[in-house]
Amino acid sequence: MESTTPYIPGMKNQIREGRSSHEPALRTKGVPAGVRTIQTLGLMMLAAGMMMGIHACSVVKTVGGALGDATGHAKGGYYLDERKYDEGAKAFQERLKENPNDGVAHFYMGRYRLGQNKPQEALVHLKKAAEINPGTAENHFWLGVAYWGVKDYAKERTAYQKAIQIDLTHVPAHVYLGHNYYDRKEYAKALETYDKALKLDPYQPEALYGRSNALGKLGRGKEEVQALKTYLGYYPDGSLSREAVDRLNGAGDFSYRNFTIGPRVVTLNYIQFAPKTTELTVDAKTSLRVVGNLMESNKKVKIRVESYYLGNQGLAQGRAEAVRDHLTKNFSGVDPARIQIQTFGRAERVRTTTKAYELNSSIVLETTK
Repeated sequence: MESTTPYIPGMKNQIREGRSSHEPALRTKGVPAGVRTIQTLGLMMLAAGMMMGIHACSVVKTVGGALGDATGHAKGGYYLDERKYDEGAKAFQERLKENPNDGVAHFYMGRYRLGQNKPQEALVHLKKAAEINPGTAENHFWLGVAYWGVKDYAKERTAYQKAIQIDLTHVPAHVYLGHNYYDRKEYAKALETYDKALKLDPYQPEALYGRSNALGKLGRGKEEVQALKTYLGYYPDGSLSREAVDRLNGAGDFSYRNFTIGPRVVTLNYIQFAPKTTELTVDAKTSLRVVGNLMESNKKVKIRVESYYLGNQGLAQGRAEAVRDHLTKNFSGVDPARIQIQTFGRAERVRTTTKAYELNSSIVLETTK
């Protein structure tokens, strides 16, 4: 049976929780991805799967194959969708009083307990769900999540492997098995497992980012850089994306950069021009669209355009003016008075956490008061 789980990139302190049967299994932020401490917010967010908006009807055929219990799945999914874990637990406790061997009820109870940050209690129910319906990959996958919650990483691994044995296309199990290998410093196995997940879903963000982590640990720096750029090509926004940019810059790659525009830190493509001209490239205009939209939506935001060009301050001046003019001409709410210009006829000096670099030509955007 094919898994239809949608995903978003994992973010810091967002660990697994439980909404409907197929949703993103989020872990802690990926650098280093190996340190996974259980945190209340994380388990709640993952248990609810609250970031993907999948509905209960999609899980009817995934939990124990209980097609005849569509009402139970709809009800169970509703409480997860709404993050009403206490209400859901109360309702399904009543079901379990009527039938202690109700596998669907145990499955949802386990998910609710994860949402309540009670992984030990979740484990009891998810074990039971897997015992009652052993041929269902989702039961074993979430059992693995519960084992992770109680820090039993060996059994966590076994549960994911069982889910994959049942359903070779179960992407979340492949991804989480990769995380488990990574956490145990088995980086080659982690990379292989992430690659299996990506063959099934080339856009799976956790696998894309996890792959970059594993490559880095294996000392394959050039491939790590390319993996980060692939991730950013699909997911240029969010905390994990900003972290990916920091890693890229630390490796000497400045194809993406982070800038603070008003209250937000945004990830932008390196703002480039046609060689030795003031003509903005298509990618540069795309990045400036993000800046223009932010400035239009927040009239208080003012920025400074810093332009560097080694040995040619006049060209640096022209490029800064090109950026300013593009913003003011294409975004009616952006007044020229809100954009300062500062130019340099030298290289930009950039210091990362590991090394200092000089960029012969560059544009830097900074928020001013």
